[in-house]
Amino acid sequence: MMSRRPALSGLAGRSEPDRLAAWLDESDAFQFLSRTLGDVLVVLDPDERVVYAGTGADALFGSGTLRGCPVRSVLAGGGSLPPSLTASGVWEVQLADGRWVSLSASGLGGVEVDGLGPLDGYALLLAREIGEERVARDRLDLFRRALDATNNLVVVSDATQDDLPITFVNQHFLDVTGYEREEVLGRNCRFLQDRPDGTRDGDQDGVRHLRQSVSAGEAVHVLVRNYTKGGRMFWNDLFVTPVHDAAGRLTHYVGVQNDVTDRVKVEAERDARGRLLGAFFEGAPWLMGVVEVGEGGALAYRRVNRELAAAYGAQPADLAGRPLAALGHGEAERAAWQRAVRACLDGGGPAQLDAVWPPGADPDAIGARHLRITLTPVDDGTAAVVIEDVTEFDRLVAAQAERTAALEQAADAVVITDGRLDSPGPFIHYVNRAFEEMTGWTRAEVVGRSPRIMQGAMTDRAELDRMRRALGAGRPYRGELVNERKDGTPYLVEVDIAPLRDAAGAVTGYVSTQRDVTERRRLEGEVLSAAAQAQEDVARDLHDGLGQVLSGTAYHLHGLAESLAAEGSAFAAEAQRAADLVQNAQRQARSLAHGLSPVAVGVDGLAAALVRLTRDVAETYDVACQFVSSGAPAVRPVEAAGDLYRIAQEAVANAVRHGRPSSVVVRLDPSHGGDGDGRALLAIEDDGAGIPEANLDGADHDGAGGLGLRTMRYRARRVGGTFDVFRRPGGGTAVHVRFPTAAGAALADPPQPA
Repeated sequence: MMSRRPALSGLAGRSEPDRLAAWLDESDAFQFLSRTLGDVLVVLDPDERVVYAGTGADALFGSGTLRGCPVRSVLAGGGSLPPSLTASGVWEVQLADGRWVSLSASGLGGVEVDGLGPLDGYALLLAREIGEERVARDRLDLFRRALDATNNLVVVSDATQDDLPITFVNQHFLDVTGYEREEVLGRNCRFLQDRPDGTRDGDQDGVRHLRQSVSAGEAVHVLVRNYTKGGRMFWNDLFVTPVHDAAGRLTHYVGVQNDVTDRVKVEAERDARGRLLGAFFEGAPWLMGVVEVGEGGALAYRRVNRELAAAYGAQPADLAGRPLAALGHGEAERAAWQRAVRACLDGGGPAQLDAVWPPGADPDAIGARHLRITLTPVDDGTAAVVIEDVTEFDRLVAAQAERTAALEQAADAVVITDGRLDSPGPFIHYVNRAFEEMTGWTRAEVVGRSPRIMQGAMTDRAELDRMRRALGAGRPYRGELVNERKDGTPYLVEVDIAPLRDAAGAVTGYVSTQRDVTERRRLEGEVLSAAAQAQEDVARDLHDGLGQVLSGTAYHLHGLAESLAAEGSAFAAEAQRAADLVQNAQRQARSLAHGLSPVAVGVDGLAAALVRLTRDVAETYDVACQFVSSGAPAVRPVEAAGDLYRIAQEAVANAVRHGRPSSVVVRLDPSHGGDGDGRALLAIEDDGAGIPEANLDGADHDGAGGLGLRTMRYRARRVGGTFDVFRRPGGGTAVHVRFPTAAGAALADPPQPA
């Protein structure tokens, strides 16, 4: 049997969709395909109107006349449709009557029909109804995928069976608990209460509440402890909801769970802090409370602790809600409170005000207490109150102000530093006005810096070392230093430093009083020079005047004694005794002259004087005293040699009077150290008891307040040298003076006053 081929000759003048529809109706092949396929064939034109609807189309889509209708008019139900149905694709859509169909579209572009040409823009739809079972299965699959995607732990239990076996868990439940799905399905949820040791953690209020609600078929929200497969405990925030079928029968329980371990931990810490703060609030020795702003800005206590309530003579409950006006606070005081509270709340930070207790008291009245009130915002309109009694603090501040005023009026410079001796410390904390006037430095320039900024080229390193030893040992220091003012001019300063100690006795700082003694030392130098000159004059008179007279008298008396003896006179012996006495007086006059002016002019004058000194000491005190020298250094001018001699004389006298030595050595080394620096060493060393440690820092052997040591140091500076005194390791005391020996070296004067 031959199939028919559609003829389009009789369709002239009709639209292209109509001609295509006629062609499809007459095509045996297309009709056969439409009848034999399980799907309904539908052809759409470029405007998505139905050109052809195959067998069963009207029944499937529920339309009496589908041809010529826009296809979207019958697809008005649920589902998702693409922007164009003439493009290729597969979709599931819901019809207006609730049924679901599957649509598969294929574009017909490129397909040619005799007499029509290519069917560009046309599409072929294959439509098939989806059964209810398939829809339900798809819905269930979507439901499962949605539950797996959620961040909650979801469990579904069968309420129609004993022990409520689990029928579903989502993926997040498995991820959190560590169980496999096969280990969970069919079991009751109570296995989540199993501890790592196998015991069950069922004695929980949440578990008991859960059992009661499930037994009653009620929804419940509880917090319970559960355990993962690995034994980790987690807090489970559990919502259980009963599910009923259309007939109202309970069929399932749905449990939505959340791991809230972190939240519970934070809440526990918050609660612990709250309890701690509450205990602190109630037990603190300070006056504490909370105030709130009421109508018109009036302030009232919301809550107070026992201390604050006791200050008012009441119990905490008695003050709750009580306005300040009812508690004796006057108008001015309430206004100050309101300003402070407003500043605290508006600024979002603490604010303070000062007050007097009891309210309205005169601040200077006996028994009045000074209060420092700190307000901290709590929430809108509420502020925490901490009241501190600062009466003693205010008194200390006033006393400190008085002491500071006294320091500012002091004639001597005062410097206070911290207790760090090692460089770059110590650091200055305070200087008074006298310091600024003496040094030229302002307080702002030196606070935070070290006193080392005042040291200069003329500052004696040995004296600084002596200071460091004393302070490092926790002892006071007294001495003299050559410092520099801000403009660089040197000045001689007398320094007293005492350590400051805390209650435990530890050194926390140092206080130093300083006095510019430049002018005083210059005058003392002039006095010493004048005294030395007077001694020279007296010595010369003794030697050249009285000495010559006594020498002549002794000569004549010796002659007289010899004459009387030749005559056999009984007075010859008396004349001889008189001659001997006069000769002895001559020797004493000569000794006095040498003592007053011991150093003769000449390069070896110092050495010769030291020889005489050691010889006289040995004879007078019966002590082994000797002079040692590898050569006589040139010391000029003669005043310098005199100063060095006086140093040796003072040191030797101190040694024999206080040290009880068996040996004293005076040593003169013209090239000490051998480094060619033109400096010699005068050393006085003994093997006696040694100078006391306390005296090393200023006090003298003779108890004269350090006068002997200070005089020796002064003389050493006058000759341009350095002075050091120390205890010898083997016992005894050593005094070392290093001085320049360059020819023509001038006597060093103190720095000139500015």
